[in-house]
Amino acid sequence: QDNISLIKLRKNMGASFCRNYAMRISESRYLSFIDSDDTWKNTKLEKQINFMEKNNLQFTYTDYLPFFEKSEKKIYKKETSIRDTFDFNAFINNSSINTSTMIIKRSILGTLKFKKIGLMEDYLFKCKLLKRNNVAKKLNENLATYRILKESRSSNRLKNIFWLWSINKKYNKLNFLRNFISIVSISINSVKKYGFK
Repeated sequence: QDNISLIKLRKNMGASFCRNYAMRISESRYLSFIDSDDTWKNTKLEKQINFMEKNNLQFTYTDYLPFFEKSEKKIYKKETSIRDTFDFNAFINNSSINTSTMIIKRSILGTLKFKKIGLMEDYLFKCKLLKRNNVAKKLNENLATYRILKESRSSNRLKNIFWLWSINKKYNKLNFLRNFISIVSISINSVKKYGFK
């Protein structure tokens, strides 16, 4: 389509750089992200932006269908049923907004960028957005798929917990008890969504 510009980088600069670069050069009123492992339904952008404009929303997300591949065959998990609304306090206990399902209005972005850290930069980005008194609302449809990668399994669980703890402590300024509750709650919700991957 003529209104789509494809930009290729000469080398892999990582997710944070790519997202920040795209946000900087885009002139769109709305910003959306899709990781290379995930897919959108054809009607996702149209439905979600219409939902945002009709209800004057600035930050939205949808449900999605997780899957993994085994012997070149796709194995689908149960479709998610994420809560309808997230503010900052809800999100740090249930980080279920999938980056590939969210759309944000450029006007709430300001100078906010994805920070280049070891892992979980998208979790930190969403925390910062929600900390600014933004509220995320769900369009109650499954409009995307999320691929569970082999390398995201048990070997990375401890890394994810470490980075969640570090982000909550350094950037979200959570005390020990609140941080502990956040980690446990997020871990439980992850198991509910994906099982023990």
